[in-house]
Amino acid sequence: EGDRRDDWVGSAAFEVRDSLQRWSLYGQSAVNRRSDMNNGEGEGHSWSMEVSRIKGRLQWTAGHYTETPEYDPNAIGFLSAPNAAVDYASVEYRIPAPFKAVGIGFNSMSWQLEVEREMLHTPRSFVSQTYDLEWRLFLASFDFVKIGARTMPYDGRDYFAPRLEDRFWRVPKWWSWDAFVSTDYRREFALDIGGWSAGGQLYPDWKERNFRIEPIWRPNDHFKVSHVYSHQDKYNERGWSGLIDNLPDGTPLSRTESVWAKRNNYSRTHVLNASYVLDNRRGVTFRLRHYWSRVENGRFYFLDDEGLLDPTNDIALDDNGESMYDISYNAWSIDCVYRWIFAPGSELSVVWKNLLESQGDMLPSTYADNLEDVLRVPHRNSFSIKAIYFLDYADITGRR
Repeated sequence: EGDRRDDWVGSAAFEVRDSLQRWSLYGQSAVNRRSDMNNGEGEGHSWSMEVSRIKGRLQWTAGHYTETPEYDPNAIGFLSAPNAAVDYASVEYRIPAPFKAVGIGFNSMSWQLEVEREMLHTPRSFVSQTYDLEWRLFLASFDFVKIGARTMPYDGRDYFAPRLEDRFWRVPKWWSWDAFVSTDYRREFALDIGGWSAGGQLYPDWKERNFRIEPIWRPNDHFKVSHVYSHQDKYNERGWSGLIDNLPDGTPLSRTESVWAKRNNYSRTHVLNASYVLDNRRGVTFRLRHYWSRVENGRFYFLDDEGLLDPTNDIALDDNGESMYDISYNAWSIDCVYRWIFAPGSELSVVWKNLLESQGDMLPSTYADNLEDVLRVPHRNSFSIKAIYFLDYADITGRR
């Protein structure tokens, strides 16, 4: 009765390997059905098939997966967007045994190349084709290094970003590189640090820079604390802002327009992790995370029928250099968990959560000013206790 609906989702998967563990064949399929839609409109499916060489220095994988436009498992899971048909392949060469080169000792090394081509399932249309190359080194000192490069050498098409039927955004060809270093976790002090940079050809002023660092302190086998700081900066990014049927002065448009902007998009993330192990059955973990994203808009555009951005003066910044599409978004969370495994397969968990989520169009000038505003907003707190007890059928029946 009312607006309630029933969703049904089913899935099955298999994997077959030969007796020498050299080859693998994997498959998966899923179907869903919605009770509020008839004539098959609420029925969707997905399937995938993958064959792999999984033994030896040279290993590879080739596969395909499909999601129909009606596939919607979100009643019991998450899917950002359906309607995809993707072919992918990867090849990896490994040196798994310790060796020396140019006087440096290595525990292992590997190179991997991945290729992915995505199409819309319905109608069958090109979306993107990407290439990803990685070089991974595990040193004899137990430090880890990864260097990677990725590119989309052809312009792609994004059919979801415009938020309009039968419209697409022409995604410019782009390139990126990344590097990551992780030191030996057996030491009292360890460090994870990495960076990422990207750019493109169609909009050469659009640059992206990411950085992440995590110092880790483990003074003994009981206590460990770490702090993650990361920032993601997108300069002159082109992105979707909204849909309008009328101009800001009230003039009606002949059709709904997808509004885009050239903007600076900054994100900052802090995560404090701590854990204390009382013994092999009891422990406490603590995690505090604060994420702040700020969007400063500059020039505005309408999306044309060719997927390109057409500059417009009908939407502009005000006298203060601001717009209604500027965003300051905060997400704050604390998770504190006490866990006691009081019997095999049985545990007691005591959890405290502190949450906040806020969004506005006022842009604080500094991180400190923003944090001060966040701490003034009322937070939500929750406290829960959960117990899991394992019942052994053999003990209950006395049969062994």
